[in-house]
Amino acid sequence: WLRHSYFDTTHINGTGDTLSATIAAEIAKGQSVANAIRIAHDVTTAAISSEIAVGHQFGPINHWAAQSVN
Repeated sequence: WLRHSYFDTTHINGTGDTLSATIAAEIAKGQSVANAIRIAHDVTTAAISSEIAVGHQFGPINHWAAQSVN
C-alpha cells in the first residue's frame, strides 16, 4: 500500500514511536486516517533515510530530517 526505498542503517530506534505519534497527531489535526498514515510514513522514512551520528551501535532516527515533510 505504501512503499519507500530500503535504507541499510542501524539507526532505527524510535521508528514505531515516531510512526504512531505522527498518525495520532495528524488525526488530531483533522486529517483522515488514510492521509495521516501516508504523512506518518513519509515522516518516518525521512527520519530513517538521514542518519544522525549519535548513540552507539543502534542509534535513533533523525527527527530533524522530517521537518520539511509536513
